Amino acid sequence: MFTRRRRIPNLAEAQRRLRGFFLDSHIEDPHELALAQGCSPISDEVADREEEESDKRTDKIAHLVPLMYAFAHSMAGGAIDSQRDTIEASVKLPPELWKQTERMVEGIALAVTQGTISQLVDMGYLQIPKRITKGARK
Repeated sequence: MFTRRRRIPNLAEAQRRLRGFFLDSHIEDPHELALAQGCSPISDEVADREEEESDKRTDKIAHLVPLMYAFAHSMAGGAIDSQRDTIEASVKLPPELWKQTERMVEGIALAVTQGTISQLVDMGYLQIPKRITKGARK
């Protein structure tokens, strides 16, 4: 369910959210990427605190990761198959290159999905059940 927040974030809040998104995405070097995207530098203490907060946010959606992975895997496979059909009409590329590309796209899709859902839940824009019990239906 989506809910709305009426306050527009200031620059500091937007930068904190961007850093949080990178952390929640579980990508490599999230703090360096945040700097590269224009966020202000932060101290090691603040970085440690933000990492702890990210762990709490991602714990709230951890039960959704298998589903997010399944979606990311399916999307990556379909996207790469489509590109292979188009590109290989003119150029033949090694199968291992296609597999590496598919894994990269899958990783990006999973990271973006996880970071986005985590931030939306934390900001109050999205509400999700904590856990779904086996066999439960609405």
